[in-house]
Amino acid sequence: MKNRIIYSFVIIGLLTSSHLKAQQKDYYYENQTRYGTFRNYVNGGSKLISGRDYAGEMATSYQEAKRMTAEREKQRKIELDRMRNTSGTKQTSENQQSENDVRFETLKFPSGNTYTGKTLNGEPHGEGAVTFASDGRVMKGQFRYGQADGMMTITDKLYVQTGKFVNGKPVGDQRYEFDDGNTKLVEIKNMETGASTVQYPDRTSFSGISDENGKYLKGKVLYRSGITFDGDYKNGRPFRGVWEKEGRIMIGEFAEATQTEIYLRFGYHYDPVSSNVTYGSFSPGMKRIGYSRIERPNNSVQHEIYGENETIIYVYVQFASGNILSVKAKQDGYDYVGTLYDAATNNLDPVIWDKKSGIKTIPVNDPLADKAKAYSKEVAPAINAGKHEFEAKWKVVEPYITAYNNNTTSKAKSENTYNGNNEKSTIKYSDGSTFEGEVNADNQAHGKGKRTYSDGVYIGDFLNDNKHGKGKWTGNDGGTFEGDFASNNATGKGKYIWPNGDSYEGEVANWWRTGKGKYTWKNGDVYEGDFLNNLHHGKGKKTYADGKVEDGI
Repeated sequence: MKNRIIYSFVIIGLLTSSHLKAQQKDYYYENQTRYGTFRNYVNGGSKLISGRDYAGEMATSYQEAKRMTAEREKQRKIELDRMRNTSGTKQTSENQQSENDVRFETLKFPSGNTYTGKTLNGEPHGEGAVTFASDGRVMKGQFRYGQADGMMTITDKLYVQTGKFVNGKPVGDQRYEFDDGNTKLVEIKNMETGASTVQYPDRTSFSGISDENGKYLKGKVLYRSGITFDGDYKNGRPFRGVWEKEGRIMIGEFAEATQTEIYLRFGYHYDPVSSNVTYGSFSPGMKRIGYSRIERPNNSVQHEIYGENETIIYVYVQFASGNILSVKAKQDGYDYVGTLYDAATNNLDPVIWDKKSGIKTIPVNDPLADKAKAYSKEVAPAINAGKHEFEAKWKVVEPYITAYNNNTTSKAKSENTYNGNNEKSTIKYSDGSTFEGEVNADNQAHGKGKRTYSDGVYIGDFLNDNKHGKGKWTGNDGGTFEGDFASNNATGKGKYIWPNGDSYEGEVANWWRTGKGKYTWKNGDVYEGDFLNNLHHGKGKKTYADGKVEDGI
């Protein structure tokens, strides 16, 4: 942060009302669930409204399968006993042995769900597929003793889920591809940690922790507009954390203004245009309320108290010279009336102040002079009371400020040639990597540039110090990836070329070949089709250099 003496408390003071209101359209949130409720949000992405208790249906179907298996086993024993009695063979119950009954068949459950595939003693066992009667959803893959166990693909009208199951439960990374006909998105979620990465077609993305319904809990959202929010979420929406866009930073607690807008309830605000650093409280529409404080580059500090509808009441300004202006707003027909303390002369003069004509001294014999001194005495107690109330709220968001400061200052930009005009800069990081190219007002890699690491070089687009957009990675071994990047990861579409001559072109997620793609070996063999976590998975076709074709692998 620029001018980050962050533990002092600051206001939004001289930011004009129209300037703040213009920011409202820059505040975004989103709230999607894995199995339902996609909602539209301003300037990026959309939400799909639906929802089913698939976990409950799976549990019910499994219980049905167990009951059917027991009934089939009972009937099978009756048939075996009848066959033995007919042939004259007599066996006691002690020496009768259960025989494995392996079939390929279709099972129909009482709920209407059906299973088609391999069975063992009446249970799904081996390759097969379950079709759910409620919505036509199909679960295809490996089953073991009636439960999904192995790689599975679940196809719904609105999404496809691919991943590994153990004892009927998804484990490891699960890939979800959503498509409601209007919006497509890809999510990869780790079932053990809860961490997930969501990539939207408009290049909005989320990386972090979400609940079982896909609502965000903790992590980072990167919006198409360039806004990022990194922190904690409440009901899937930004709650406490760090909001950034083009050098503008807000840190604190956020709340909803409307279905499509959020605002900073209280916290820290940095304006890259004015370089003002602010702490304060706000109401919907980013209207200032209560205590606010702003620190400016000229080392002046201004405190203010606001009432409802951003009505200013008191102003207390500490100038770098030591002078202090203490005034009350809208008194006796003037914008502000109070006193000015002159540190050089130690005089306390009654004054009137307005933004057009500035500060004017009130003559001593003017009746307004005594009123001005009386108004001035109201200011300090009101400011102190407002500051005390703000500090009590501030404690809950202070850790986010500390974390942000630690993250920012850990980048040792010792060899810095930043010219302050958002143009070109050279940055050296604590990990030994270096950047050359365009930067934002916070001297972060932002725009076109080149970053050189110990194991390779990236050339392309950056956003707030992250590789984001179009770019090319070249490793020290000569291997390359050229295509889409999001939050420092190769995610989207692109092309790999390896040092051995093999290549891949298609969809990727977090550097892994995942989705549709084409892999070409140096010898001329080609596989084109579905991939999951760098492996061939799903439908595909392999064409050998000699012309031989294997389809459907």
